[in-house]
Amino acid sequence: MLGPELAAQHLEIRRRDLEYCIEAGWLAPVSHVRRTVWSGGRGHRKDVGS
Repeated sequence: MLGPELAAQHLEIRRRDLEYCIEAGWLAPVSHVRRTVWSGGRGHRKDVGS
């Protein structure tokens, strides 16, 4: 899975152009990952897309 920076690099476009494609609905994540994010001794569940 690629984050937005690596996705733009992989597509050989600027990061902002990737945002335009996402806003236009031309690109969308195909999956997401559920991770535990630790903050101050407490775990929080967070969906991480991209």
